[in-house]
Amino acid sequence: MENQSNQTRQRRAAKKLKMGVIGFVLLAMMTAALTGCGESGGDADKILATSPATAATPAETPPDFITIKDEQYSTSLTELDLDSQDLSDADIEPLRHMTNLTSLILGGNNISDLSPLAGLTELTLLALNYNNINDISPLSGLTKLTELYLYNNFIISDISPLSELTGLTTLHLYNNNISNINPLSGLTSLISLDLAENNISDINSLSGLTGLTELWLEVNNISDISPLSKLTALTLLHLYSNNISDLNPLAELTALTELALHDNNISDISPLSGLTTLMELSLDDNNITNWLPVSHVEDVYGRP
Repeated sequence: MENQSNQTRQRRAAKKLKMGVIGFVLLAMMTAALTGCGESGGDADKILATSPATAATPAETPPDFITIKDEQYSTSLTELDLDSQDLSDADIEPLRHMTNLTSLILGGNNISDLSPLAGLTELTLLALNYNNINDISPLSGLTKLTELYLYNNFIISDISPLSELTGLTTLHLYNNNISNINPLSGLTSLISLDLAENNISDINSLSGLTGLTELWLEVNNISDISPLSKLTALTLLHLYSNNISDLNPLAELTALTELALHDNNISDISPLSGLTTLMELSLDDNNITNWLPVSHVEDVYGRP
Protein backbone atom coordinates (compact mmCIF):
# COMPACT_ATOMS: atom_id res chain seq x y z
CA MET A 1 0.00 0.00 0.00
CA GLU A 2 2.83 2.36 0.84
CA ASN A 3 4.58 1.44 -2.44
CA GLN A 4 1.38 2.20 -4.35
CA SER A 5 1.11 5.59 -2.67
CA ASN A 6 4.71 6.39 -3.54
CA GLN A 7 4.10 5.44 -7.16
CA THR A 8 1.00 7.67 -7.27
CA ARG A 9 2.92 10.63 -5.84
CA GLN A 10 5.69 10.11 -8.42
CA ARG A 11 3.19 10.01 -11.31
CA ARG A 12 1.54 13.25 -10.09
CA ALA A 13 4.94 14.94 -9.74
CA ALA A 14 5.93 13.84 -13.24
CA LYS A 15 2.60 15.13 -14.59
CA LYS A 16 3.08 18.47 -12.86
CA LEU A 17 6.62 18.69 -14.20
CA LYS A 18 5.41 17.92 -17.72
CA MET A 19 2.63 20.53 -17.50
CA GLY A 20 5.11 23.05 -16.14
CA VAL A 21 7.48 22.48 -19.03
CA ILE A 22 4.62 22.82 -21.56
CA GLY A 23 3.47 26.02 -19.90
CA PHE A 24 6.96 27.42 -19.87
CA VAL A 25 7.39 26.68 -23.59
CA LEU A 26 4.05 28.30 -24.46
CA LEU A 27 4.91 31.35 -22.37
CA ALA A 28 8.28 31.63 -24.08
CA MET A 29 6.67 31.41 -27.52
CA MET A 30 4.13 34.10 -26.70
CA THR A 31 6.84 36.37 -25.29
CA ALA A 32 8.96 35.91 -28.40
CA ALA A 33 6.00 36.75 -30.62
CA LEU A 34 5.20 39.88 -28.68
CA THR A 35 8.86 40.92 -28.66
CA GLY A 36 9.07 40.44 -32.42
CA CYS A 37 6.08 42.73 -32.94
CA GLY A 38 7.67 45.35 -30.73
CA GLU A 39 10.95 45.17 -32.61
CA SER A 40 9.13 45.41 -35.93
CA GLY A 41 7.33 48.52 -34.73
CA GLY A 42 10.65 49.94 -33.55
CA ASP A 43 12.20 49.43 -36.99
CA ALA A 44 9.28 51.21 -38.57
CA ASP A 45 9.75 54.09 -36.18
CA LYS A 46 13.42 54.16 -37.05
CA ILE A 47 12.64 54.24 -40.78
CA LEU A 48 10.22 57.11 -40.29
CA ALA A 49 12.69 58.97 -38.13
CA THR A 50 15.47 58.72 -40.70
CA SER A 51 13.43 59.22 -43.86
CA PRO A 52 14.53 62.22 -45.99
CA ALA A 53 11.19 63.91 -45.45
CA THR A 54 11.61 64.12 -41.69
CA ALA A 55 15.38 64.03 -41.13
CA ALA A 56 16.94 67.35 -40.11
CA THR A 57 20.63 68.12 -40.65
CA PRO A 58 21.86 70.79 -38.26
CA ALA A 59 23.59 73.72 -39.98
CA GLU A 60 27.29 74.07 -39.30
CA THR A 61 27.98 76.85 -36.84
CA PRO A 62 30.87 78.95 -38.11
CA PRO A 63 33.70 79.64 -35.69
CA ASP A 64 34.26 83.11 -34.30
CA PHE A 65 37.89 83.05 -35.46
CA ILE A 66 40.08 81.23 -37.95
CA THR A 67 43.83 80.73 -37.75
CA ILE A 68 46.21 81.15 -40.69
CA LYS A 69 49.97 81.00 -40.17
CA ASP A 70 49.51 81.34 -36.40
CA GLU A 71 47.48 84.53 -36.85
CA GLN A 72 43.85 84.72 -35.79
CA TYR A 73 41.22 86.50 -37.88
CA SER A 74 37.64 87.19 -36.87
CA THR A 75 35.04 85.65 -39.16
CA SER A 76 33.12 88.93 -38.95
CA LEU A 77 35.79 90.72 -41.02
CA THR A 78 34.71 92.21 -44.34
CA GLU A 79 38.22 92.92 -45.66
CA LEU A 80 41.33 90.73 -45.46
CA ASP A 81 44.79 91.29 -46.95
CA LEU A 82 47.02 88.19 -47.05
CA ASP A 83 49.34 89.35 -49.81
CA SER A 84 52.78 87.65 -50.05
CA GLN A 85 52.39 85.44 -46.97
CA ASP A 86 53.78 82.28 -48.63
CA LEU A 87 50.39 80.63 -48.19
CA SER A 88 49.69 77.11 -49.44
CA ASP A 89 46.39 75.45 -50.32
CA ALA A 90 46.22 73.97 -46.82
CA ASP A 91 46.80 77.38 -45.27
CA ILE A 92 43.79 78.98 -46.96
CA GLU A 93 41.33 76.16 -46.22
CA PRO A 94 39.90 78.01 -43.15
CA LEU A 95 38.90 80.91 -45.42
CA ARG A 96 35.70 79.01 -46.24
CA HIS A 97 34.34 80.33 -42.93
CA MET A 98 34.96 83.98 -43.90
CA THR A 99 31.59 84.44 -45.54
CA ASN A 100 31.31 88.12 -44.60
CA LEU A 101 34.29 89.14 -46.72
CA THR A 102 33.75 91.68 -49.47
CA SER A 103 37.47 92.19 -50.22
CA LEU A 104 40.15 89.47 -50.20
CA ILE A 105 43.76 89.90 -51.34
CA LEU A 106 45.79 86.71 -51.81
CA GLY A 107 48.41 87.81 -54.33
CA GLY A 108 51.98 86.55 -54.22
CA ASN A 109 51.40 83.17 -52.58
CA ASN A 110 51.62 79.47 -53.56
CA ILE A 111 47.93 78.81 -54.06
CA SER A 112 46.54 76.45 -56.70
CA ASP A 113 43.24 75.21 -55.19
CA LEU A 114 40.53 77.86 -54.99
CA SER A 115 37.75 75.62 -53.65
CA PRO A 116 37.81 77.21 -50.14
CA LEU A 117 36.71 80.48 -51.78
CA ALA A 118 33.67 79.06 -53.58
CA GLY A 119 31.23 80.04 -50.82
CA LEU A 120 32.48 83.60 -50.31
CA THR A 121 29.60 85.02 -52.28
CA GLU A 122 29.74 88.52 -50.77
CA LEU A 123 33.13 89.25 -52.37
CA THR A 124 33.30 92.28 -54.63
CA LEU A 125 37.12 92.41 -54.90
CA LEU A 126 39.40 89.37 -55.21
CA ALA A 127 43.14 89.47 -55.94
CA LEU A 128 44.83 86.16 -56.84
CA ASN A 129 47.75 87.41 -58.91
CA TYR A 130 51.16 85.73 -58.73
CA ASN A 131 50.07 82.25 -57.66
CA ASN A 132 50.01 78.80 -59.32
CA ILE A 133 46.37 78.75 -60.33
CA ASN A 134 45.06 76.76 -63.27
CA ASP A 135 41.46 75.88 -62.38
CA ILE A 136 39.29 78.95 -61.70
CA SER A 137 35.95 77.11 -61.69
CA PRO A 138 35.38 77.73 -57.93
CA LEU A 139 34.97 81.42 -58.77
CA SER A 140 31.96 80.89 -61.05
CA GLY A 141 29.41 81.55 -58.30
CA LEU A 142 30.98 84.77 -57.00
CA THR A 143 28.53 86.91 -58.93
CA LYS A 144 28.98 90.04 -56.78
CA LEU A 145 32.58 90.46 -57.94
CA THR A 146 33.38 93.79 -59.57
CA GLU A 147 37.19 93.52 -59.48
CA LEU A 148 39.15 90.34 -60.20
CA TYR A 149 42.93 90.08 -60.54
CA LEU A 150 44.35 86.81 -61.89
CA TYR A 151 47.44 88.07 -63.69
CA ASN A 152 50.82 86.34 -63.59
CA ASN A 153 49.53 82.87 -62.83
CA PHE A 154 51.09 81.77 -66.14
CA ILE A 155 48.99 78.60 -66.60
CA ILE A 156 45.36 79.75 -66.68
CA SER A 157 43.90 78.78 -70.04
CA ASP A 158 40.18 78.09 -69.49
CA ILE A 159 38.34 81.27 -68.51
CA SER A 160 34.82 79.93 -69.12
CA PRO A 161 33.98 80.10 -65.36
CA LEU A 162 34.10 83.89 -65.68
CA SER A 163 31.18 84.06 -68.11
CA GLU A 164 28.59 84.47 -65.34
CA LEU A 165 30.46 87.25 -63.53
CA THR A 166 28.56 89.95 -65.38
CA GLY A 167 29.11 92.56 -62.66
CA LEU A 168 32.85 92.73 -63.31
CA THR A 169 34.16 96.20 -64.09
CA THR A 170 37.89 95.35 -63.77
CA LEU A 171 39.44 92.09 -64.97
CA HIS A 172 43.20 91.59 -65.23
CA LEU A 173 44.38 88.33 -66.79
CA TYR A 174 47.73 89.22 -68.28
CA ASN A 175 50.62 86.77 -68.45
CA ASN A 176 48.69 83.51 -68.58
CA ASN A 177 48.07 80.91 -71.30
CA ILE A 178 44.73 82.13 -72.66
CA SER A 179 43.78 81.78 -76.32
CA ASN A 180 39.95 81.59 -76.24
CA ILE A 181 38.35 84.77 -74.87
CA ASN A 182 34.78 84.00 -75.99
CA PRO A 183 33.59 83.70 -72.35
CA LEU A 184 34.18 87.44 -71.95
CA SER A 185 31.67 88.47 -74.61
CA GLY A 186 28.83 88.98 -72.12
CA LEU A 187 30.82 90.97 -69.55
CA THR A 188 29.42 94.27 -70.74
CA SER A 189 30.06 96.07 -67.45
CA LEU A 190 33.82 95.90 -67.98
CA ILE A 191 35.69 99.19 -67.89
CA SER A 192 39.26 97.91 -67.52
CA LEU A 193 40.44 94.68 -69.22
CA ASP A 194 44.01 93.40 -69.33
CA LEU A 195 44.71 90.41 -71.61
CA ALA A 196 48.35 91.14 -72.39
CA GLU A 197 50.96 88.40 -72.76
CA ASN A 198 48.72 85.49 -73.66
CA ASN A 199 48.18 83.48 -76.87
CA ILE A 200 45.25 85.44 -78.27
CA SER A 201 44.68 85.90 -81.99
CA ASP A 202 40.87 86.24 -82.28
CA ILE A 203 39.43 89.29 -80.47
CA ASN A 204 35.91 89.23 -81.96
CA SER A 205 34.48 88.58 -78.49
CA LEU A 206 35.47 92.09 -77.43
CA SER A 207 33.36 93.91 -80.03
CA GLY A 208 30.38 94.36 -77.70
CA LEU A 209 32.31 95.58 -74.67
CA THR A 210 31.58 99.19 -75.48
CA GLY A 211 32.02 100.40 -71.90
CA LEU A 212 35.75 99.69 -71.93
CA THR A 213 37.99 102.67 -71.26
CA GLU A 214 41.24 100.70 -70.77
CA LEU A 215 42.33 97.70 -72.84
CA TRP A 216 45.67 95.92 -72.84
CA LEU A 217 46.29 93.40 -75.65
CA GLU A 218 50.04 93.63 -76.11
CA VAL A 219 52.29 90.62 -76.70
CA ASN A 220 49.75 88.34 -78.34
CA ASN A 221 49.24 87.04 -81.92
CA ILE A 222 46.70 89.61 -83.10
CA SER A 223 46.56 90.85 -86.69
CA ASP A 224 42.88 91.80 -87.18
CA ILE A 225 41.84 94.65 -84.86
CA SER A 226 38.52 95.43 -86.59
CA PRO A 227 36.48 94.24 -83.55
CA LEU A 228 37.83 97.27 -81.69
CA SER A 229 36.24 99.81 -84.04
CA LYS A 230 33.12 100.25 -81.88
CA LEU A 231 34.97 100.65 -78.58
CA THR A 232 34.75 104.42 -78.75
CA ALA A 233 34.99 104.95 -74.97
CA LEU A 234 38.61 103.76 -74.93
CA THR A 235 41.12 106.23 -73.55
CA LEU A 236 44.00 103.74 -73.25
CA LEU A 237 44.84 101.01 -75.78
CA HIS A 238 47.97 98.86 -75.86
CA LEU A 239 48.52 96.72 -78.95
CA TYR A 240 52.28 96.52 -79.20
CA SER A 241 54.19 93.35 -80.09
CA ASN A 242 51.51 91.80 -82.29
CA ASN A 243 51.19 91.34 -86.09
CA ILE A 244 49.16 94.45 -86.90
CA SER A 245 49.45 96.37 -90.15
CA ASP A 246 45.98 97.91 -90.77
CA LEU A 247 45.10 100.77 -88.39
CA ASN A 248 41.80 101.77 -90.03
CA PRO A 249 39.68 100.26 -87.21
CA LEU A 250 41.22 102.81 -84.82
CA ALA A 251 40.14 105.87 -86.79
CA GLU A 252 36.95 106.44 -84.77
CA LEU A 253 38.48 105.93 -81.33
CA THR A 254 38.68 109.65 -80.79
CA ALA A 255 38.72 109.46 -76.96
CA LEU A 256 42.16 107.83 -76.94
CA THR A 257 44.84 109.63 -74.96
CA GLU A 258 47.39 106.78 -74.86
CA LEU A 259 48.06 104.37 -77.74
CA ALA A 260 50.89 101.84 -77.88
CA LEU A 261 51.57 100.29 -81.30
CA HIS A 262 55.29 99.65 -81.35
CA ASP A 263 56.79 96.39 -82.62
CA ASN A 264 54.20 95.59 -85.29
CA ASN A 265 54.14 95.65 -89.13
CA ILE A 266 52.77 99.18 -89.57
CA SER A 267 53.70 101.46 -92.43
CA ASP A 268 50.58 103.63 -92.92
CA ILE A 269 49.60 105.72 -89.88
CA SER A 270 47.12 108.02 -91.67
CA PRO A 271 44.11 106.52 -89.75
CA LEU A 272 45.54 108.16 -86.62
CA SER A 273 45.28 111.68 -87.97
CA GLY A 274 41.86 112.29 -86.40
CA LEU A 275 42.82 111.16 -82.92
CA THR A 276 43.25 114.67 -81.68
CA THR A 277 43.17 113.85 -77.96
CA LEU A 278 46.23 111.58 -78.16
CA MET A 279 48.90 112.62 -75.72
CA GLU A 280 51.18 109.58 -75.82
CA LEU A 281 51.84 107.39 -78.85
CA SER A 282 54.45 104.68 -79.39
CA LEU A 283 55.27 103.59 -82.96
CA ASP A 284 58.90 102.50 -82.79
CA ASP A 285 59.98 99.22 -84.44
CA ASN A 286 57.64 99.56 -87.41
CA ASN A 287 58.14 100.54 -91.10
CA ILE A 288 56.89 104.13 -91.03
CA THR A 289 58.28 106.77 -93.36
CA ASN A 290 55.52 109.44 -93.32
CA TRP A 291 55.02 110.84 -89.82
CA LEU A 292 52.85 113.79 -90.81
CA PRO A 293 49.50 112.18 -89.72
CA VAL A 294 50.64 112.27 -86.08
CA SER A 295 52.24 115.70 -86.10
CA HIS A 296 49.59 116.87 -83.62
CA VAL A 297 50.78 114.38 -80.98
CA GLU A 298 53.42 115.77 -78.65
CA ASP A 299 54.98 112.50 -77.46
CA VAL A 300 55.55 109.98 -80.25
CA TYR A 301 58.06 107.25 -79.50
CA GLY A 302 59.91 106.13 -82.63
CA ARG A 303 59.46 109.36 -84.54
CA PRO A 304 62.81 110.61 -85.90
